[in-house]
Amino acid sequence: MKNKFLTKVKQLCGRPSPTKRLIIVLFVCLIFAAINVYFVFSSIYNFGKSDAQRELPQIEHIEGVKIHKNDSINLLKHKLYEFE
Repeated sequence: MKNKFLTKVKQLCGRPSPTKRLIIVLFVCLIFAAINVYFVFSSIYNFGKSDAQRELPQIEHIEGVKIHKNDSINLLKHKLYEFE
């Protein structure tokens, strides 16, 4: 069963004749050209539409980090000062 599958895949993926290769290349180029034309014209069509425009997020200032007084470094400092 496995050998039949592998031989079938080798036949499909084997070196095609020059005419088959030309047909495959032209078909793939045609597909990519159609996709390219669709994206170009849809972008141009939606360029000025208000529903295609997105609102930019508000830019805010960065806030400082809030450090609590009872963190481990401050506790260690307090203990050292108390010990002296």
